[in-house]
Amino acid sequence: MRINHNIAALNTYNKLSANQAATSKSLEKLSSGLKINKAGDNAAGLAISEKMRGQIRGLDQASANASDGISLINTAEGGLSETHSILQRMRELAVQSSNDTNTTTDRKEIQKEIDQLTSEVDRISTDTEFNTQKLLNGDKATKINTNGYAGITSPNDVSVEKSVATGTYTATVAVEAATVAQSTTYNQIATKTDASGDVKSFTFAGASGGSYSGTVVAAGSTVAGSGVAAAGSGADSLATALHLAKGDYTIELKSEGSGGIDATFILKNSAGTEVASGTATGSGVTVSGIKFTSATGSGTLTTSDYSAVSGSIGTSSDLTVAAGYKIGATGAATVSSGLEAASNLNVTLSSTAAIGDSFTINVGAAAKPEATLTGADLDKGTYTIAVTAYDKALDTATIALQDANGNAVKDTAGNAVTYSGSLTSDNISLAGVKVTGSSVTGTGTSTFEITKAQVSEVALTNSAGAEVEGLTFNLNENAVNGETFTVNVDASNEMKFQIGANEKQSTALSISAMGSKDLGIDKLDLTTQAGADAAITTINDAITSTSSERAKLGAVQNRLEHTINNLSTSSENATSAESRIRDVDMAKEMMEFTKNNILSQAAQSMLAQANQQPQGVLQLLQ
Repeated sequence: MRINHNIAALNTYNKLSANQAATSKSLEKLSSGLKINKAGDNAAGLAISEKMRGQIRGLDQASANASDGISLINTAEGGLSETHSILQRMRELAVQSSNDTNTTTDRKEIQKEIDQLTSEVDRISTDTEFNTQKLLNGDKATKINTNGYAGITSPNDVSVEKSVATGTYTATVAVEAATVAQSTTYNQIATKTDASGDVKSFTFAGASGGSYSGTVVAAGSTVAGSGVAAAGSGADSLATALHLAKGDYTIELKSEGSGGIDATFILKNSAGTEVASGTATGSGVTVSGIKFTSATGSGTLTTSDYSAVSGSIGTSSDLTVAAGYKIGATGAATVSSGLEAASNLNVTLSSTAAIGDSFTINVGAAAKPEATLTGADLDKGTYTIAVTAYDKALDTATIALQDANGNAVKDTAGNAVTYSGSLTSDNISLAGVKVTGSSVTGTGTSTFEITKAQVSEVALTNSAGAEVEGLTFNLNENAVNGETFTVNVDASNEMKFQIGANEKQSTALSISAMGSKDLGIDKLDLTTQAGADAAITTINDAITSTSSERAKLGAVQNRLEHTINNLSTSSENATSAESRIRDVDMAKEMMEFTKNNILSQAAQSMLAQANQQPQGVLQLLQ
């Protein structure tokens, strides 16, 4: 037996110390609820857990940032909501002032309210703030410079849809032409009469075809032999002067007068209806253009008195108009009712034609207005080229573009798309639709259909040649397919919302300036009818711009709401993962604590027993 070293007691003591240490760790975990209380508990687990804690807290703060961003957007959108209300009132006033029931004084009173509303739009723009930051005065806008590119009318024609980094970009224009269906025949209508009302010729010159209408207004005739002659001119001239139609006529002495002076005559047709009358004067007798020699005798009129009449009062002479009126030169080709092309059209009527008759000649169109739509700024649909105010002598006309309902197509400024001037030009253009002047030779219409509207796009590339999205360009008719221009972007003032736990996890928002000058309503003049009428379109454009800005803000707000939902989910999942690493399983740890506690108590008891063993040595020493 050894007394210098109590090996059993030492062994029991070591076990007791270990059990007590394990029990102490279990008590620490049970009291803190954490599986890792210090690096010694799990060095790798502690590093992972701390990294995840940083991520979780970042996600929670990003969610709060997004909520703050929504509050800012709500503030800006609230200001624009009131701007919208003001614009609607301004439009109402413009419609009121454009009515001519208002006097000049009335319109001046309306202008007073317009001026105040304009000032309020400016006040909203300058005074709308969030956390002392102005939102609607342009301080938070991305600045775009297109360097004077002719295809863009104004800076407002470039809109920022999403963030684009500050820098210089190359813009390439792509214009996809509209597709046009086959147009219908170009119908032209012309009615030809000369200034005197007597058509000496009936010619449609330079016509490419169409539907022509004519009216018989006057011409010459021939008279069959009857022994009747007009003084100094002949029977043919007699019928011509009276504009007689084909038929039998009677000229009758109605009264003798005094010595042949003041004698009266009448001309009757075959039905006995009077068609003309006349009275003898001192130098002769005229019956609606028929002139007889002077009367020298009294009583019975004789041939020597009036070469066209013989007999006494009540006697008459007959004459017959053998041919009706003709229009056009003798021997000119008669146009049939069928269709045929003609560059110069002479019409000769048959002997059955009479004054007042109308007729229509259909001539096939040799050409249609050319529709070259490479630059046409038109939507898909059916359109009509309408020709009015046609002047054949001057070769001029007014050409208008109409939609399928007959309404005038208007440009971006609200003005009807028309052309007035010479038809000799080869560059007549209506909203990009080229009309060949030589095909317009009368008043009428030509319908064409756009089956696919023109698409104009701009591809933005950076210095590395990579395409960049975020800017939308509204091009005008000067944009040419394939051309390029430089775009400078300054995004230093746009707002950044940190919506993630890490670097570059942000979204940007550019808020345009929304003052009266920016909306184009700073110079509204409702003191005249014309000014009020023009203001309606101007205010419409301002309403559209405000709607576009509010829509952009609303889109970002909706995005941030989804961002918050996503961040909350991410934070929840990351917290769950961190909990599995760091949090203690209380039930399992209680089992471990109970085990270690029992072992500690057992070791303590065994240590007492081990300390009693050396007492046996005293028995040997007695």
